[in-house]
Formats: sequence, C-alpha cells, structure tokens
Amino acid sequence: MQPLTIVVVGYITGELWGQYFNINIVPIIFLFIIGFYLLAKKKQATKNKKIILFLIISIISNLQITHLENKHNTLYHNLQRIEIEGCIIEGPKESTYKKAYTIKVEKINQNAKYKNTKLIIYTPKNENIEYGRKIKVIGEFTKPNKATNYKAFDYANYLKTKNIYGTVKTEKIIQTDEVGLNWFKIQSNKLKNKIEFNLDEILGENSELVKRNIARKYRKNRRRHNRRF
Repeated sequence: MQPLTIVVVGYITGELWGQYFNINIVPIIFLFIIGFYLLAKKKQATKNKKIILFLIISIISNLQITHLENKHNTLYHNLQRIEIEGCIIEGPKESTYKKAYTIKVEKINQNAKYKNTKLIIYTPKNENIEYGRKIKVIGEFTKPNKATNYKAFDYANYLKTKNIYGTVKTEKIIQTDEVGLNWFKIQSNKLKNKIEFNLDEILGENSELVKRNIARKYRKNRRRHNRRF
C-alpha cells in the first residue's frame, strides 16, 4: 500500500472513530504503543513503518474530530439572547415568511472566542443584507436538535460539517458600511447571482438542477482560492 493511500485511509479511520462511533483516544494510544513494539522487529521493518504511519494519522484525525466535537458541545452552551458582530458570507435563502443568511462571527456578546464560527440568522422577508457586509445582530440563539430516529436526517451533524453552530431569530439588525470579504469573493458572488437570475428567466422551474451544479462549482472554486491565499 502506498504512503498516500495509508495517510488517506488512516485519516478517514480516525475521523470515523471520533465523529460517528464516538470512540475516545485511549484505545488509539494503546494501538500506537503496539505499533512501536512491532517496529522493533527488524524483519518486518517496512510493514511496521506503514502500520505506524496509519496509526499516527488516525490519532491526528481522531484528535481533530474530538476537539471539534467538544468545541461544538461547549462553545455555545447556555447562550440564549445574544449580540453578534460578523460578516454575511452566504444568502439570502428565501422561504414563505423569512430569509436565511449565514454569518461568519467575529464576536458574540463582545467576546472574541467565537471568532470564525458560523451561525444561520433568520430575518423578516423584507430585510435585505448585502453579501460580504459586516453587521451587528441581536436575537435568540437556538442550538440545532440531533436526529432522534434511526437513519433520520441529522440537521445538527449537517450544520457541524459546515462549522455552523446554530440558528438565530433576529430581533434587531444594524448594518455597517464595512465590507468583510475581499474583492474576488464579492465579484464571484455577484456573477453567481447574475447567472442564477438569468437561468430563472430562461428556464423557469427547470433551472433548479442547473443552479445546484453552478453553486457546487462556485464553492469548489472558492475553496481553491481560499487555499491559495
């Protein structure tokens, strides 16, 4: 097995242990000790090095997932009515009576420990917030509920994969003149919205599938840009 394959398999294994099976790090450390013991046998040095690599990557992955899990369980614990300072990075998504925006947090209740986490804020349908705009929001925080039925959609886990910690029903919104995103992201979002608008005009209801594909490509290109800068 090639080293890159070992790294990928090890990372996925550690992630599964931490996120889906909720296994703590103690048995992983035990396996790590066994790996060192196996490495001492020179006749199987190559094979043992691969085992060690697999175990190390699994431990790193497991520690990362465990840290994020603990962070999600404790960071927003016991918060109710909150004051948010942050930047709009997604939206709006409209429903019958409201709009949903994703905000990248800078501060919660004047505390910067929440920085770079995300929340979904719900606003009245007549509220318009520009993409990339820095805002202040006062509202009621709600932590997402986990799925209670087997194989049911788990909204909490879905939000966790996007680093979103919960939702906020807004009571007051103060928009500022500051922009929190770079020029490239602002222009990319304008282009995406323009394409989606034109698709709606041309294709009507049949544009939804096309829009999903465009949004997927847009997110992929944005991730590439973020890694580059």
